[in-house]
Parts: sequence; structure tokens; C-alpha cells
Amino acid sequence: MASSCNRCVISASRAAAVQPQRFFAARQLVVASFSTSAIALAGAKKGKPAKSPVKRQGGGFSKAKAGGAQAKQKAEAAALAVRADLIGPEPDLSGLHEFTNDVANEENVGRPTRFVKQRWDSISSFGLPKNIAKEFARDTPTTVVRESTVAVIERITKPTNQSSDSNRILLSGARGCGKSTVMLQAVDSAMQNGSVVIYIPQAINLINSSSPFVYNSASQMFHQPALSAQLLQAMQSTNKSVLSSIKLSQETNIESTAASGGSASFAAGDGLDKLIAAGAKSEALSVPVLEKALDILGSQTDVNVLLAIDEVQALFMTSEYRTPDYTLLESYALSVPRLLLDYISGRKVLARGTVLTSLSFSSPRYLPSLELFTGLSDALPSPVPLTPYDRVNEYHVAHAKGLKVVNVMEKLALGEAQGMMSIWSKKGFVAHRKFAGMWRSYHKKLIAGVHPISATDELFLGKFAESGGNAREFGRGLFSTLAV
Repeated sequence: MASSCNRCVISASRAAAVQPQRFFAARQLVVASFSTSAIALAGAKKGKPAKSPVKRQGGGFSKAKAGGAQAKQKAEAAALAVRADLIGPEPDLSGLHEFTNDVANEENVGRPTRFVKQRWDSISSFGLPKNIAKEFARDTPTTVVRESTVAVIERITKPTNQSSDSNRILLSGARGCGKSTVMLQAVDSAMQNGSVVIYIPQAINLINSSSPFVYNSASQMFHQPALSAQLLQAMQSTNKSVLSSIKLSQETNIESTAASGGSASFAAGDGLDKLIAAGAKSEALSVPVLEKALDILGSQTDVNVLLAIDEVQALFMTSEYRTPDYTLLESYALSVPRLLLDYISGRKVLARGTVLTSLSFSSPRYLPSLELFTGLSDALPSPVPLTPYDRVNEYHVAHAKGLKVVNVMEKLALGEAQGMMSIWSKKGFVAHRKFAGMWRSYHKKLIAGVHPISATDELFLGKFAESGGNAREFGRGLFSTLAV
């Protein structure tokens, strides 16, 4: 017995000397178990072939399993089924009022509502901000009417006959105050009014070098055909009925910007949806079609147009695209950002429409630039003072001038916070049943002249105080402490 143990130790030491990485990997202690070799086992089983040993990811050896891919898929499916059982069925939110323009008024500030599924699906064709897409990946999309909601919707719906030259708005406010949600509410409101909506929820994707680009000598810009085709496709699926009512005033010829060439012709009287559909199907035509479509939308006065851009600060900085000599490109050297900047800066105008933009502080890598703060120095003071040694790109500064800054309320009002609490109670996130009808009881107490907050609402007041009234932090504080 002792001799056999000595042989095991000797063989183990020799193996460690030859291949030490099998015994010591990634700073982890690996416990080696000694057993009879696979070759010896094969000889003992008389005719049964030995399965080749395979190395595990974390170290050690095991026998190869037949049908490993199928077994893995079955295990993943079982895990998903378990998760679905744990999560339970989707809560019934049919009792919530639908978010409509009739509800978006001062009398209903704090009211919990739900987005209409049809319009939400249309908005989702453009994509959604990351945090909102994650929040409503499974649940019914809900929202609360806020004072900022009412103010922004009034600004984009009242001027029905004004051009975007006087309606270029920038939503500003602290991180997590709800700027993206207010923009979504404005987009939904514009769709209810029959407006043509062009919504870009993640402008960072226009400059982060995530899509192909190619230099065009005629325009001396770098074209983004894939991005242009995706935007046209979303425009078509969201606004198809409205676009078909807008007719081309004259015969239109579109020349391909691709090296292979090609063109497309459209007769006078054709619907704008036909032009957009051609660009959505062909990347070779997508760049000139997108520019022509916006020109037509900008010149007509029959339908309102809303151009909504979230994370707009990305358009006022150097992009991550590089030239062949590895020089970084400015955002205005790319076709899609350049086209959007034309309308943001006022070089091009929507004869009947609004340009609604919003800042985002979610990504530390793409924070607002000094150029943006310099161009809006009167309404948007820079958090860092500008010194004579700071280099400022004057083109970016010029693009920012003319935007009207609208500050989204940094702190939730008590009624707004209670509306959010009521939604989370219906979804099952809040264990306390007393929050289910909180918004209604809040307004009843206000009408009766009674203080709306009672001494028993310790949980609500505690989390509201911890968050400082910030909408995102208020939700995080609740989810980290409350039972689900």
C-alpha cells in the first residue's frame, strides 16, 4: 500500500514538472484526484473503447460526453422554465389609465398610466434607451404623468404652424431625473396627433464605430449606409399611413452612392412611403434617400414632424471612426450625424415641426463636451470652467447655438413619487398593499385639505429622502430593500 502511494506521488510530481499549468492555473488552488488511468480502465473492460479525456475549463479532466450540445440546450431550457416559474405571470395592469393627450395635463400630475401597446411597438421599432429597454423587457410599459411631461408636450403640440427654427429644444437635468422618459412621452403624444415621428434613442451608436462606413468623394463625407437603411426602415414601419399621404411634388431621381452604381426614379404624385421603402431595401440608395426624405418632410406644411434625438451630446464631439491613416473623425464628417446636425443647428428647417433633443449622463465615456457648454453658456453653465488653454472646436460650438434648454425637474414631487409607488405595487415589486391606491388617496386628501402624507408611510418617506427625489435612485432604493 505504501509503495503504491509512493508511485502515485512520484507520477504526480513528474506530471507537475512537465505540465505545471494543469495543477496551478489562474491563481487558484487545484486539488488533483488520483485514479486509475483511462488506458488501464479500457483494458480492464475488454472491448469497450475508452472515451478520450477532455480538459475542463476550470482544470482537471473528465470523460467526453456524447450529445453535449443537446444536453446543454436542454439544461438552458430547463433553467429558463424554472426562472419563469419563479417570476410568475405578468401582472394585470389593465386597470391603469392609458397614456393619452387627454391625461397629460396639470390635473393628472402624478397619475400612473400605461402606454398603448400598438404605439409602444411602433416606438420600439426605432429602439429604446438601454435602461428603459431593460426595465420593460417583460413588464407592461408604464409611466407617470409629471409636470415636465405636461410642459414638454405643450411645447411640441401647440405650435402646429411654426417651423423648427423656433422650436429646437434641449432637455437637460441631473442624471436619472427622467429625461429619456419625458422624451418617450413626447414621442407617444406626437404619434397620437398624427405627426411623422423620427426617433433616435441612442445617438452614441452613430459615432462609436459600430456600423460600416465608406468615403464618398462627391460629398467629401464618410457615408453610413447601414445606419441610414435602418433609420429609413424604422420610419417606414412607424409612419407608413402618414407618409403615404405626403405626395412627391415632382419627378425624383436617386443616384446610388455605391461603387456598383444604380439609380431609382419616382414619379410626381408617388407617396413618400414609396421613396423611403426603396432606401430601406437598398443600402446603396439609403444615404441619398434619407437626405431627400427629410428635405421633403421639411418643405411640406400639411403634417407635423417631430425629430427626437436622445444622447444628443454624442453629436458634439469627436467620433470613434478613423480614417485609413488612423485619424479620428469629427461627428460632422459622418453622413447621419451631419444630417441631424443640419436640423439641430438650424441650417435646415422643418417648415412645420419640432426638433427635440436630450442630454444623457449615463455613459461616463460620452459626457457633454466643452463645445456644447460653450455654445449654450447662457442657459447651460459648464461644470468645469473654460480656461485659455482649452481647445474648443468652433464647428461644434456653432451647432449648439440656438437650442432652447428646458430643464426636467431634478426631484420628483410627492404626488409623482406616489404614482410610481402605486405602479410598483400593482406589479408586485412592493410588498405593502397600502401603496396600491396611493395616488388616488393622495389627491383625495389634497381636495379635502388634509396633509397627504401620514406618519405611517415611513418606508415611502425613507426611500424618498434617501434618493433626494431622484427618480432612478428612488427606484433602486426600493428594489434593493423590498420583497418581490
